[in-house]
Amino acid sequence: MPHPNLGFGLCHARNLGMATATGELIAYLDDDNTIAPKFVSSVQQFFHQHPQIQCSMVQQWRRRDQVDGNLLVRSGPPFLSPTATATIEDLLTHQELFDSNGFVHRRQAALRWNPRYRIFADYEFFLQCLSLWGPDCFQLHRAVLVDYVQRSDGIIGRSSYQEWAIELEQILNSSALYPVLNHQTQAQLRQLVQRWCDRAARRTSNAKRGASIAAFSS
Repeated sequence: MPHPNLGFGLCHARNLGMATATGELIAYLDDDNTIAPKFVSSVQQFFHQHPQIQCSMVQQWRRRDQVDGNLLVRSGPPFLSPTATATIEDLLTHQELFDSNGFVHRRQAALRWNPRYRIFADYEFFLQCLSLWGPDCFQLHRAVLVDYVQRSDGIIGRSSYQEWAIELEQILNSSALYPVLNHQTQAQLRQLVQRWCDRAARRTSNAKRGASIAAFSS
């Protein structure tokens, strides 16, 4: 595929995949994660049993690995995400983790991944789906069918609280594009943006304090 100079390459690749796809359902999987052998059959059966839904997300075994080059420094404990009781509101407000690995939706020409986003590309696409089809279009598939590994050298692992806040603020400033984001949800998200900004400021302050102490000691 051609590699545009602007925007997130993953989004361009997924748009090409969607334009090429001919099947009824589309699912996503990054190259550093795996799906269970029964993923396809289980998802097909789930959509057949729930013909009213347009998109769904399976559960994942997730873990966070700290790496240094090709060396694994520390492997984090696995945890289940999202939990079996997760609601759409939990996913919208980041109380539960939304991730596109194992996310499945019906093929729809109106949907396009937005290369403007990197950290929240998955989340923004989820907003598009819910805004296009309505919040009732989504149902959590309570089956653990993805093994997800988040590495410290990945897009999320290298990102900062400040970058998280900037991208989520961009989404909120475009809230007219996402009718699913009601006033209450937007208020909760703006509180989250503020918390991330506060954490970023504390880290900057601590780093400056540490540098000053080191300079004084030397």
